[in-house]
Amino acid sequence: VRGAFRWLADSKTAERRLAAVLLLREFARNTPTLFNIHVQKFLKHIWVALFDRAVNVRLRASEALSACMEDIGKRKSRWRQQCYRSIYAEARAGLMAMTANPTPKLHGSLLALGELLDKAKEYMAGNYLECSELILGTMRSKSTTIRYSVTQLIPRLASISPLRFSRQYLRNTIDYIVEDLRKFPSRSTTTSYVALGELAMAVGRATVPYLDTIVDLVIKGLQQRHKSNVVFESALVSLSMLARAEGVDLEEWTDEIVETMFSHTGGSSGGELSRPMVDALANLVDNSPSKLTRVQDRLLASLASTLSTKTGLEKSSSTTFFAVGGKDKDAADAKLGDNAIYASPALMLNGGMKNSPFAHPVSPVSVLAALPSNPAQSISAFSLGPAMVSAQGSTAAKDSTLPAVVVALQTLGTFDFRNLKEINLLRFASTGVLPYLSKESGVLRRSAGVALCKLILSMPEGIAKRRNTACIIFDILKRVATVAISDPVPSIRLAMLRSFKEPLDKYLCQVEILEILFPTLNDEVLENRRQAIRLLSRLAKHNPAYVLPPLRKVLMQLLAEIQQFQGDSMEQEESALLLGQLLASCPTLVKPYVVPIANILVNQLQAMGLEGRQGGLAKRHRRRGDERHHVSSASPSSAPSPSAAAAAA
Repeated sequence: VRGAFRWLADSKTAERRLAAVLLLREFARNTPTLFNIHVQKFLKHIWVALFDRAVNVRLRASEALSACMEDIGKRKSRWRQQCYRSIYAEARAGLMAMTANPTPKLHGSLLALGELLDKAKEYMAGNYLECSELILGTMRSKSTTIRYSVTQLIPRLASISPLRFSRQYLRNTIDYIVEDLRKFPSRSTTTSYVALGELAMAVGRATVPYLDTIVDLVIKGLQQRHKSNVVFESALVSLSMLARAEGVDLEEWTDEIVETMFSHTGGSSGGELSRPMVDALANLVDNSPSKLTRVQDRLLASLASTLSTKTGLEKSSSTTFFAVGGKDKDAADAKLGDNAIYASPALMLNGGMKNSPFAHPVSPVSVLAALPSNPAQSISAFSLGPAMVSAQGSTAAKDSTLPAVVVALQTLGTFDFRNLKEINLLRFASTGVLPYLSKESGVLRRSAGVALCKLILSMPEGIAKRRNTACIIFDILKRVATVAISDPVPSIRLAMLRSFKEPLDKYLCQVEILEILFPTLNDEVLENRRQAIRLLSRLAKHNPAYVLPPLRKVLMQLLAEIQQFQGDSMEQEESALLLGQLLASCPTLVKPYVVPIANILVNQLQAMGLEGRQGGLAKRHRRRGDERHHVSSASPSSAPSPSAAAAAA
């Protein structure tokens, strides 16, 4: 630390000063207790770096000051206020100084004030007017660095006192940011767009009178996608914050914004979907619910185009995902004909396709028997002709297209697609998403499995209850369950198990899927086995005759492993954790065996010297009248230790 201070004070090279502030930053972050005795000296020497001619040194010095202020904020109030006064006084002096080259001092002072606005809000509230005048007084600087810093500080000033800022400074600051966006679009785009959004978040509906101007700029930014993706994504970030801040006040522009966002998105027509774009759409519909259906339609069409293109399907096939009920569905199916890429499941199951194994709707087991036995074959592959299947294999998604496909699949798993009445989500899931379960990329397999379960959950309740629809849902879940036991990546197997939410239990409790899920109880990863116990315990309520025997076998196996105590054993610890999970998840299974389980656990706790933990089983049965009898009969005759008595209670 002393060497770093010496380099700051005496060094004539920017490299040493940079090294000094980096060292001090890491000391302040990682050893705050030891660094605390150097805080006063740090606050004296850091200004050398904050006023340095090199921008990089000034920025790293502000990071070091931020780390130091984190520690200062935890100290006593009087000493904390003293440090804040010292920093504020130096920053104010730097802003008021008249030098031949004012930029370094102005910039360093603005950086210091920014840290005070972030870390010392209460102190800065007492100096709010003076601080605002000092910062906003530099708005007319010709230096790009200064204008950049001022733009960043405007939302922080507004967050300290939104009402005072709205009354005194809001109009001028919005005009300043708008002027920067119009006059200097290439050098201030990202900062200015983000500042507009953060300012709206800080002052709320006070920006409503300026929404025409702000939205116009945002739309112009969205139109720049074909020229600059940076401008486009900056506008999206601003739009997300505007939607959260303004709510329904933004609704009148929503249609135009959505059309602009999708004008160059999807397929070969332009750019791909991005995470900021999806977030912006989610914020728009959260705050403008009346626009949800329109956004869902456009987004799902774009997702269909992206996924069908990347899997090698013809682009025109994306329209077949959206067959609607009644006349529109019949017209779409008739247009597709016998060689359709994927005809309507309803049409297939009702005999609309000749020579189809789905010609007569029967039980799910009989229908599934007609499907390909190879798990790698999807429903879409089953429906495709040989030529189309080979084309799909030959044009598989390449590494360069992976991010766009991942975003599309993740969007299907997170965006709100509920209550879509005019779109056949099941057909979209079968044709557009299911093929990705067999891709080489683990990210694609994980995203596809989660998306499939989410799409099934999003289906309208009336459609999901149809018998022919249930057959297709059953097969999709069977494919996902196969991934849950066979995927080589443990995290993907866990993600599949977690995707099986409670509304899917009526499909998961069928014998065919249960037979697939039972091996997950022997997964090599502990957390996967725990999740399997949770899932199967839940399914036991629907099919106890088939689920409880394997769980009972697991219970006996876990008790046997716990009894084989041979010191500190990781396997025994895992067995205890799994037993606790089973006790918590399936009390119906445990109830007949409470006494023998309690005997085994108490004996093992005595052998391990951990009698204080014998209350776990009693807790699982606290609502049953025979609890006290079980615990007392299983406990030793001698007086229990205080910890054991507390645990039993």
